[in-house]
Amino acid sequence: MSDYLTALVGAGTTVAVGLTVMGRMVPAPAGRHRAKRPLLLPDEPLTEQTMPIPHVVLCETELTQFLDADQVVANESADCPTCCRNTFHAMNRDGSRRCWTCSTTTPAGAR
Repeated sequence: MSDYLTALVGAGTTVAVGLTVMGRMVPAPAGRHRAKRPLLLPDEPLTEQTMPIPHVVLCETELTQFLDADQVVANESADCPTCCRNTFHAMNRDGSRRCWTCSTTTPAGAR
C-alpha cells in the first residue's frame, strides 16, 4: 500500500468514528440538555374537587312559583361571590339575592 492510500483510509476511519459518536449523541443527549422525565401520577386516587356543584338554571314554572309566592321580586345581574363573575340573580324582598347559576344566597348589603 502506498502512503497516500494509508492516509486516505486513516482519514476515512477518523471521519466515520466522529460521525458515529455524533450520531449517538443526537437521539439521547447527555447532561443538562437531556429531556425532562415525564411526570407520573401518584398511586393514590386524586381527591374530589370541593368547589360548589353548579346547578342548572331554574325552569320557567319554578320561576313563576317563586314570583307567585312573593319570594322573588325581580331578576337582575349582580356579582356572585361563588361564581366570581357577574351572573343573573333573583332579588328577594328582604334585599338578599340568589344566584340562578350556583344557587348561592347573598345577604342584603353584601357585595
